[in-house]
Amino acid sequence: MDKRLSDVLNNQEDNYLLPFFWIHRGDHEKIPAEIQAVYDSGARALCVESRPHEDFCGDDWWKDMDFVRSEAC
Repeated sequence: MDKRLSDVLNNQEDNYLLPFFWIHRGDHEKIPAEIQAVYDSGARALCVESRPHEDFCGDDWWKDMDFVRSEAC
């Protein structure tokens, strides 16, 4: 059996689960609960997917990224 699969099945994995976390402009009300749901699923990391963000790489995007980072840490 593949070592990674064996580690996951035996609850000895590092962090092979990395769900996408879709963000939109100023959607701060939902973010803490969504990050908690990711944590509760067993994932200890997430991949912020920013393409749907209406101000991608603009000032609002950076503010939202800072908020996600502060909630996830």
